[in-house]
Amino acid sequence: MSRLQSFQRHVILLFILTVGAIGFTAYVAINNVVAKQSQVQLQVLAPVLDLINNEVFQPLTIAETFAQTPYLQDLMAQVPFEKDRILEQLKGFKTDESLNLFVASDSNKLQIHSTGKFVDLSSPDTHWYQEILDKPDTLVADTGNSADPHIFYDVKVYDHNGKFVGVIGTSKRLTRFYAAFEEYRRQYGYEFIFVDELERIALTSIPEYQRDVNSLLPIASLDWYQSIQKQAPANNINGRQVKLQGRNTIIYSIKINKIGWTMLLFAPLELQQAAFDNVFVRNSIFATLIIFALFTLTLTITGRYRKNLVRSIEVDPLSGLANRNHISETFDHLARHSQQLNVILVDIDYFKSINDKYGHNIGDEVIRQTAKLLSRDLRQNDLVGRWGGEEFIMLIPDVSAESAIKIAERTRIALQETSIDAHDGTFHVTASFGVASTASSARKLLDLVDTADKALYQAKANGRNKVVGMLMN
Repeated sequence: MSRLQSFQRHVILLFILTVGAIGFTAYVAINNVVAKQSQVQLQVLAPVLDLINNEVFQPLTIAETFAQTPYLQDLMAQVPFEKDRILEQLKGFKTDESLNLFVASDSNKLQIHSTGKFVDLSSPDTHWYQEILDKPDTLVADTGNSADPHIFYDVKVYDHNGKFVGVIGTSKRLTRFYAAFEEYRRQYGYEFIFVDELERIALTSIPEYQRDVNSLLPIASLDWYQSIQKQAPANNINGRQVKLQGRNTIIYSIKINKIGWTMLLFAPLELQQAAFDNVFVRNSIFATLIIFALFTLTLTITGRYRKNLVRSIEVDPLSGLANRNHISETFDHLARHSQQLNVILVDIDYFKSINDKYGHNIGDEVIRQTAKLLSRDLRQNDLVGRWGGEEFIMLIPDVSAESAIKIAERTRIALQETSIDAHDGTFHVTASFGVASTASSARKLLDLVDTADKALYQAKANGRNKVVGMLMN
């Protein structure tokens, strides 16, 4: 089961459990007739959670996930940066065709969309970028693009030194939201209004309140809203009755704190058998509190899903080993907590010849088999990763330089005895090993890699399929 499927399964389970719990509470609290009315009401409210999660939280979560990924942060800061690698990452995480992902690099003044579109940030048409820079918030939600209106979730990105490197975001067409609103209104009779941080109607299911993205309607200009504000000066409008489009409705206010928006949900009274009495109103408010609790649980699951996404970005897809980003983070941790630290660089001998002779598919299998062998006897605190191409790296803490060389020698022998299946039989591969050791916690990863690389060069000069170790003072 994929992470996304597991995520959806947990959310659906939460919906079912919450609806059941609310229905049971309503049944115990009031008489049978009112309990049945409450259950109907709650069954109608439950899909709101799915709507908000799919149309608001999901793209927002993806944007935040990308912004917190060190690998993409490093790519965005490069001058010039590798556009194809960024585009590959964007396309790899685009699971919904209606969702557009984009990266805007400040140092390169270039925006890349998951659709393959490239935009020069210095052009007059990208005034949105400067507007985001002028805002103090790290996360900005807004509507834009009058020709093809979208809702945008923009997250400012900073490197490990706190320097601003650009913006990562997602966008969805407003027509997608309106279609979802129309379907929900058709099934349940409910209306929606999303109010942004400037108290403007950013999204709504009510056609007469919909405006061009450049001239959004202030909600304070509506008569019914002014009337409610007089009755509830503290903005406590949950459970208030309001006449909307000729119908009496109950209004529920749900705050979306991450983007500073508020969702107003209008429930028509005529869906119920008769006018709400005080008991039913109290139960409806209680149901709303349960929904808020479910929002919290949903956000917790979403956070776990986001962590899984970040974890998947830290793994090299071919070998299944840690990539450079994860290697660097692990090294920093080991350098602080280890008495002795050893770095082993492993380079497959004559790998280009293997690719030329057997083809890249067999070459990929050599990479996978080598990765499997290098990982076989690791301790809990050891780490093996793919450093690049046919080169691997092993981090071995808290053993002597002599022990690290023995580990490398034992691995070298095991590798040369490993058979690789090819089209016309089997063959064996060998590798050269360079070992660098230090007892200083002040050493940086690149310092040790440089020393290990010199040792590796010496191993190759000695005829390959050798182990050479060097100490650092």
